[in-house]
Amino acid sequence: MKTTLMMMCCSLLVACGGDDGGEGGEGGVNPRTADVLDLTGDSTEGADVYTNTCGISSCHGPNGNDGSATAGDLETLVPMLDEEQMVTTVLDGNGSMPPQSFLSDQDIADVVAYARERWP
Repeated sequence: MKTTLMMMCCSLLVACGGDDGGEGGEGGVNPRTADVLDLTGDSTEGADVYTNTCGISSCHGPNGNDGSATAGDLETLVPMLDEEQMVTTVLDGNGSMPPQSFLSDQDIADVVAYARERWP
């Protein structure tokens, strides 16, 4: 399931073209995941984060399925993932999606809120 999430998220960001990389902690969960999950995401702010990082043509694209051929279809993937999986994917990357660990915890919470609203 984590692999599926990583393909989804640019979950949520930036040009999808790296390797698995990541900073996963014990049990494969990134140490920042809990901090992000403690925040309340703002879907309006998340739309901006998505547009500027995930919504580019070299990643998921504006509609979540019209970017790079190697990026996952967010309309299919987001409903299959829980918030922890989404956050971990954004932080650690997956497959062709590089880690998006440069994003602040709040940016990640916001983009997850946006993804949940857009692709329920």
